Amino acid sequence: CDAVMVARGDLGMEIPPENVFRAQKMMIQTCNKAGKPVIVATQMLESMINNPRPTRAECSDVANAVLDGADCVMLSGETAGGKFPKEAVAIMARTCVEAEQEYNFDEAFTKELAFERSKRVFDTVEATTTGAVLAAISSNAKVVVIFAHTGATATLFAKYKCNVPLVVVTCHPEVARYCKGLVAGASVLFLPNHTRYGYQHESGEDEGVMVTEAVKYAASLGFVKYAEDVVCALHAYRVGTTKNVAMRVFQAGAACA
Repeated sequence: CDAVMVARGDLGMEIPPENVFRAQKMMIQTCNKAGKPVIVATQMLESMINNPRPTRAECSDVANAVLDGADCVMLSGETAGGKFPKEAVAIMARTCVEAEQEYNFDEAFTKELAFERSKRVFDTVEATTTGAVLAAISSNAKVVVIFAHTGATATLFAKYKCNVPLVVVTCHPEVARYCKGLVAGASVLFLPNHTRYGYQHESGEDEGVMVTEAVKYAASLGFVKYAEDVVCALHAYRVGTTKNVAMRVFQAGAACA
């Protein structure tokens, strides 16, 4: 599956309400370990269907979902039929931002890395991706750029809970929608005319232009501010019939020179 939704309303019909919290935490933890995006939904800001402000308990519910490791929190009736849809989105976003400031990304990365290493030896793609997380943290990178044809590498990167902004560059509209909606922390740059990159195109002729455009886009979002800011880029390439991933670390000014 592409993602898992924790629909508390449906869960409450199948199990006792007092056990829903336990099922929610278990599902989030399981999805985090499997690298699957997980969405928490249903009645998150239910009172805002009729009121301009949520209850404090509802804000705590949203924040606790983020702190548990949810990749996405979702509104339903609050925006579909509520009287204050914009206000509901705004307060949920602010709550998520505040909660993420308390989230221990380093601890989450260390736990996930140890868990995966205990099970198996990494393939080249996952080894390079985890290396990119470490490189981005160690070099104080301001942004990570990933070239995507399917979104698999971006999803794998997000699995390791890196607290560095992520820009996904793709020429495929369906991949752009997927990464924007389900890859935690991803900003998406859609470049439909740049298709010569990655595993399918050995020449990689468009990669230089895509890096430049990605850095400019990151600057427009405020991630990159100075020429000396460090950027980490990940892209796939082919050796024979094998997919490999390369990592590059460079200063933003070099990409735009």
